[in-house]
Amino acid sequence: MTFPLTLFFIFLVFWRPQEWLVPWMYGWPLLNAIMYIALLSLIMEVNQRQIKLPKTPAIWLASGLWIATLMSHIANGYFQGLMDTIPDSFKLCFFIVLLVVVVDRVERVRAVIIIMVASAVIMSFH
Repeated sequence: MTFPLTLFFIFLVFWRPQEWLVPWMYGWPLLNAIMYIALLSLIMEVNQRQIKLPKTPAIWLASGLWIATLMSHIANGYFQGLMDTIPDSFKLCFFIVLLVVVVDRVERVRAVIIIMVASAVIMSFH
């Protein structure tokens, strides 16, 4: 379930139908909802041992990137910047971890590439 949600998240990041295709959806946090559902699905699949966390430094580097973005505001004493950065940088770092964990086979890499290229082509025509 995590992999289809990841593909859907990638598609929505490129396409963003809630901003131009369906005007009544403007302002809905659709990406946030998909991200939280993917997080819940990832936790459940890791807990059931359907997915293994790989032994790569990318997971630690992504978490270090998240902490570094937060610490950059703490060093300047900018609390509101810290609070504004938490969700945005978490989404990016979580997406990195999600891709590292979920994309473990060649077929899945091909699917991710196809979704990214197809979405970019669709948006280039738009």
